[in-house]
Amino acid sequence: GLLPELKLLYLSPLGWLETADLDRAELRLHGVAVKHTGLGREKLRRLRKQHRSVFAWTVDSERDLLSMVSLGVDGIITNRPELAVELMSGRRASVAAEQQASQRW
Repeated sequence: GLLPELKLLYLSPLGWLETADLDRAELRLHGVAVKHTGLGREKLRRLRKQHRSVFAWTVDSERDLLSMVSLGVDGIITNRPELAVELMSGRRASVAAEQQASQRW
């Protein structure tokens, strides 16, 4: 059988989801990966209700990377990991500075 520590995601072709396939309990899916252009707050909420994790693919522009992080996806699939790391490092520093400033008041 499948290793319990192995995370299995369904990669949705063209961003569409065949929910009948995804709902089969024997698949034991950890989540789904959907095309980022079709992903908004409502769709993310509905997917999370059905599945554990929602990943966005293929997120390659700075604008789209920041948008998906802001949306709250669980993971990002990208062809530009160096850009994602750079943006997330800057974002972490910015969030830490904001938290530190808010604690002063």
